[in-house]
Amino acid sequence: MRLTLASALLLAMFLPAAARAEERALGLRLDYLSPIVRDGEEVRLSLRVENRAPRAARATVRVERTDASGRVAERRDFPLDIPAGGYALASYAFRARGRLGELRWRFVGAEAPAGRARFLEEAGEWPDLAPEGFGLADKEETRFVLRLRKRKAERDAYWAWPRALARQFKRAPGGALLFVPRYAGDAWIDQLREAAPHASVCVRPVAPEGTVPALHCLASLERALAARAEGAAGAVLVVLPAEDALRGTDPRLLGAAVEWMLARARRVGAHRCVVAGPFTPGAPLAPRESLREAACEAARLFDAGALALEELEGDRYWRPEGGSGRVLAREPNAEGRARLAEILAAAVK
Repeated sequence: MRLTLASALLLAMFLPAAARAEERALGLRLDYLSPIVRDGEEVRLSLRVENRAPRAARATVRVERTDASGRVAERRDFPLDIPAGGYALASYAFRARGRLGELRWRFVGAEAPAGRARFLEEAGEWPDLAPEGFGLADKEETRFVLRLRKRKAERDAYWAWPRALARQFKRAPGGALLFVPRYAGDAWIDQLREAAPHASVCVRPVAPEGTVPALHCLASLERALAARAEGAAGAVLVVLPAEDALRGTDPRLLGAAVEWMLARARRVGAHRCVVAGPFTPGAPLAPRESLREAACEAARLFDAGALALEELEGDRYWRPEGGSGRVLAREPNAEGRARLAEILAAAVK
């Protein structure tokens, strides 16, 4: 078959348009990124390439990692074959060591990154992050990985009981901040304020569906701490979200989130910290216990207090007003909230 000049010109005009159409049929999106890591742990990144075209396609995804100065420390290319109407995954991992800058990912040949992630150290300024899927992002949709310093427990067996006894009699300067869940009605908040008049109460909003409650709690606490002058809260008590037990949060992630919250509370001058829960009778016992163990282990690293609150999982505290049998509400009843207020107030006196 002979190719005429006119046919060649038409083909030359068609090929770039076809290439652009094929590129538009491919989408590159973040599948997973480790939200919190400790020094030396692996940072895991998973990218998903989706093919909306009716035929298979090939693409190469590039991941770049920079150091704190912006220099590219590592560059990896991932050639992928994507089936028609399907997707393919590209996975990348590295150890969190040294001074870290950014992660960037894009299609090879694209001018601008399809996405990026930054690292936030414990001592860094909080950039007003909010939960986004299984991680945290700012208003420009840049993802963030929180980086924890690897630490050993401040508490040891010999000094554990004197420190615990001292906390019972020591009242931290600057008052206390109680970070508690939102329940229907404000009566229990009034009870809490009456039981702990020296404390300020901050009500944590409910975590949106599709997010990690522990990370939502972490971001909300950051905003609450930022609204107070340094040293204004000598004691900080955080009631951990019950939704983590209901949504199946990984205990390792909850433990890391608690570590971050305690480290940041110490950073703003809180000498005494307590974590409570999570507690709910609506989830199986094994996940509840695993989450509480993770929270207690994180508290032990900071010589902080830990309240398991198993007592409040009794049916009497969750039975609806006038109800009977095993029908339980999603929130504690009036008696349960009053008891919770008593326990929290006693923990910060």
